[in-house]
Amino acid sequence: MDGASTRYAGGYNGGGYGYEKNASVVTSGGGGATHISLKTGLLSTLSNDLDSILIAAAGGSGGYAYYSSTKTDTFWNGNSGGGVIGGYSFDKTKAATQTTGYSFGQASDTEDTYLTTSNHSGGGGGLYGGFSSWGEKGSGGGSSYIGNDLLFDKKVYCYQCEESNESNTKTIATTEKSTDAIKNYVKIGSGHARITYLGI
Repeated sequence: MDGASTRYAGGYNGGGYGYEKNASVVTSGGGGATHISLKTGLLSTLSNDLDSILIAAAGGSGGYAYYSSTKTDTFWNGNSGGGVIGGYSFDKTKAATQTTGYSFGQASDTEDTYLTTSNHSGGGGGLYGGFSSWGEKGSGGGSSYIGNDLLFDKKVYCYQCEESNESNTKTIATTEKSTDAIKNYVKIGSGHARITYLGI
């Protein structure tokens, strides 16, 4: 890229973008969230209508790779989307939760001073989006949401995530994952939602 900067878009519905400053680095944007709501619009537009959100399934963050002719190539996987808490950013101090994160419905997606002088992958979207990390680090995934009182027998499965036994944040960690939509598995790739009409 000869010193030029490249921006990689994040996934639809809140994924943060990746920012690439030099040719030896490859980054990617974070995954967006999948949500079902009683109101239309992106998740980020529903911060004042939390009761309208039935579920929000978080996206994972983007990956990062460094290629060099003088040292071993280095890869950092993205961090997974979570349940009650999203995957942490690289320093283990910042994570999206049920009440805070980079922004409601939006992962880190800003070109402030240090981000434009470095490389970073995009954070994952979710109820609250994950944080981007500068340099050769992994960014954070978003948090999921099942707190709507209209739901029952509710739980979230996420990859090697922090668990919760509370009824409104029930989170179960798993290592099962698939590109297909399989019950109790983590979904790889694009999000998937299925709605079944049960009648009245």
